[in-house]
Amino acid sequence: MANAQVVTSKLGSLNKRDFFRGLLTALITAVVSFVYQFFQNGGTFRTIDWESVLQLVISTVIGYLFLQLGTGNQILVNNPTTETVAAVKEGAPVQVAGETIAAKHTA
Repeated sequence: MANAQVVTSKLGSLNKRDFFRGLLTALITAVVSFVYQFFQNGGTFRTIDWESVLQLVISTVIGYLFLQLGTGNQILVNNPTTETVAAVKEGAPVQVAGETIAAKHTA
């Protein structure tokens, strides 16, 4: 198992992960919108309103990034050890990559 990696996201900040997820969300939205319009218009590409699809993609990315700006402090531990997972489930503070994290398992 690889070493644990801690990724933090503070209130009012964005990181690379936020941009990639925003683009992925926009891509999924564009595909769904395209498929919907395709079937609504009788299965022809000529009647798809590409401008509205583009506007939807842009507004999705902007909306997602604003959502992430307003999301509070988050701590993500990639590749946690079994001991780390057990400690989080118990609600105990854990040390990962030199940082002490007080976390409570909610799922």
